[in-house]
Amino acid sequence: MTTLRLPLACLLVVLWLSSARAAEPKKLAFLVGIDKYHKDGLSHLHYAGADAEALAEALKKGGFSTDLLLREEATRDAIKKRFDAFISKTKKCGKEDIVLVSFAGHGREMDLKRGERRVTEPFFCPYDTNINEPETMFSLNEVMQALVVHSGSSQNLMLIDACRDDPNRGGRGLDGGTVKELPAKLSVLFACSHGQRSFESDKARHGVFTAVLLDGLNGGARDENGEVAWLDLANYAMKNVKRRLPDLMDGADIVQQPNLFGNLSLIPALIGPGAAGAQVTNSIGMKLTLIPAGEFMMGSPDSEEGWSKDEGPRHRVRITKPFYLGVYEVTQAEYERVMGENPSYFSSGGDGASSVSGLNTGRFPVESVSWEDAVAFCGKLSDFAGERAAGRRYRLPTEAEWEYACREGATTPFSFGSQLNGREANCAGNYPYGTTEKGPLLERTTTVGSYRANAFGLFDMHGNALEWCADWYDSDYYATSPVNDPPGSAAGSFRVI
Repeated sequence: MTTLRLPLACLLVVLWLSSARAAEPKKLAFLVGIDKYHKDGLSHLHYAGADAEALAEALKKGGFSTDLLLREEATRDAIKKRFDAFISKTKKCGKEDIVLVSFAGHGREMDLKRGERRVTEPFFCPYDTNINEPETMFSLNEVMQALVVHSGSSQNLMLIDACRDDPNRGGRGLDGGTVKELPAKLSVLFACSHGQRSFESDKARHGVFTAVLLDGLNGGARDENGEVAWLDLANYAMKNVKRRLPDLMDGADIVQQPNLFGNLSLIPALIGPGAAGAQVTNSIGMKLTLIPAGEFMMGSPDSEEGWSKDEGPRHRVRITKPFYLGVYEVTQAEYERVMGENPSYFSSGGDGASSVSGLNTGRFPVESVSWEDAVAFCGKLSDFAGERAAGRRYRLPTEAEWEYACREGATTPFSFGSQLNGREANCAGNYPYGTTEKGPLLERTTTVGSYRANAFGLFDMHGNALEWCADWYDSDYYATSPVNDPPGSAAGSFRVI
C-alpha cells in the first residue's frame, strides 16, 4: 500500500489484568417492528422494521439474547404467542437480569369501558389490526402488567417508537398519556410526549427516535467506564432527538420530545464495558476501544497492486481474546505528559517547526520515536497510579492484532476500499493508489481523528504516521505463522511498522 513515509508514531493496546468481573447479568429482549399493514385504516410506514432489526443488532453487541418479530409475520396471534413464550423465559430471571421489550410501528389510544369505569388504554397495532376493533390490537397495559407480575427481574424496560396522537395523521399513532405512575420493576421510554408524533427520517432511514437510540447505544451515551446505562440512554435520547430533528427532517418546523416513565430500584447497564466497541478513558484522557475476538485473512493477495513478497501468503488468523486499542495515535501532548519530552519533528520545537507554524500540535501524533521509546512509554504509563488502580497494563499490539483492527473485516487494500489519494487519509495524494485522480498532500502530520474512523471506531489506521508493532520483522514469517494469536518471529534485526 502506498502511504506517506512520515516519522514514526506508536499506537497503544491496553490489557486488563485486574481480577475477574462478577458474572454478567442475563439480558433478554423482545422486539417487534411493523411498517406495512394488511387492512385499511392504517397508512404504511417506511422504517419500523429496519428500526427493530438495527436495535436488535445493537443489543446483541451488548450481550442480549434477542427475539425479533417483523412486518407481515407480526400478526396479533403471532405477537401474543411469541410474547407469552418470552414472558415464560423471564420468570427464570434474577432481579439483576435485564428484560427489554421494544415496539416500533403504529399504535392507538382507545377510550374503553372496563367494568364500571371508562379508561383510556394504549394499544400497539399488529400487521392485521382492524383500527376500530381493540381485540385485534395488542394492549401495552397488558404488556406492562405481564412484566411486573411475571418477570423475575427488577429491571424491566420498554421502548415504544410510536406516535401519541391520532394514527391517521400520518405518524406512528399511540398514546400512553394515561400512564402516570408505573409500578416497581418497570421503566418505559416513549419516542415522544403526549399528543405528539414520532417522525421517520428518509435521511437516517430510521425513525428519528431510533436513530438517536442507535447512536447512543453505539457509543454516544457511554459513561467514563464504557457503559451505556438505561438512564444515560434515556437522557441522551431526550436531549438529542430535539437537537437532531432539524437536520434529520430537512429543516421542518416540528416537535418531538421523548418521555420517560420509570420506577426502578436498580439502574441497568444495557451495554457493559466488556461489549464490543466499549470505550474507556484512562487517567491521562486517552480513549481506548474494545476490539472483539475474531478471525480474518491476514496479508494481501499477490494480484493486489503494489504487492510485495512479504505480504503473503494470505493466511487465516484467529484473535482469541478481545483487547483494547487506542482510538487515536498517541499524541504529542500525551507523550510529553508521560515521558517529559516531545521528540516530534512536526512540533514547535522540532526541526519541522516551519511546517506547523501557528498550529497547535498537541493533538498531532507524536513521531520520531524509536521502538524502544514506544515500549518505554507503555511501561511508564502502566506505572501511573490511576492505571495501576484500574488494573490496566499497556503494550504495543502484535502485527496480527494491528492488521485485524485495521481491516475490521475488509479484504480490500484499505478498510474503506481500494482507492487512496489523500482525501481518505493523510498520505501522499500526488501518488494516488487505485485511481489516477490526485488528491491533497499536506507534507506534514495533522490532528488525530481528522479523517473518518473505521468500523471499529479507530482513526488514522491509514496515513498520518507509521505505527510500531511488537513483532520482530521476518519476511518469511507468514508461511509458518500459527493460526491462533501469532506473536511474530522470535528474533530479527528490525521491528514491524
